[in-house]
Amino acid sequence: MPLKIDNKFNIKDFVYVITDPDQNKGVVVAIIVHDEKCLTYKVSIGSETQEYYDFELSTDKTYNLSN
Repeated sequence: MPLKIDNKFNIKDFVYVITDPDQNKGVVVAIIVHDEKCLTYKVSIGSETQEYYDFELSTDKTYNLSN
């Protein structure tokens, strides 16, 4: 049976790390499938690339942690 993933973001999407006070724009460069229920997104911001879970990312620059 083929694996079906439910990704929130796609490669080339612009995102913001919600805990980043500077709210620098990043781009999703890879989606890492750990299993059918666990994905992480490799995000490049400037010359840095790090992995994040979907709940750590937002497409909105002014994401409010109290939401």
